[in-house]
Amino acid sequence: MTKKHFELIAQTLNKAYTIASPGSASHHHSVMNVVEAIAFDLSVKFQDLNPNFDQTRFVEAVTKD
Repeated sequence: MTKKHFELIAQTLNKAYTIASPGSASHHHSVMNVVEAIAFDLSVKFQDLNPNFDQTRFVEAVTKD
């Protein structure tokens, strides 16, 4: 995978992370927590694929507001 692939995945997850879901605030925070957990899990797998992959940068890109 290339940097563009990783960026596209981060952008897509960020969209899910930042979209305000209808319903209660606790539901919105649950969605954010799930997306953050997915981002972390993917970052571990991406690090295995590419030792130069920056896990912290990826998770921060997904969870930025």
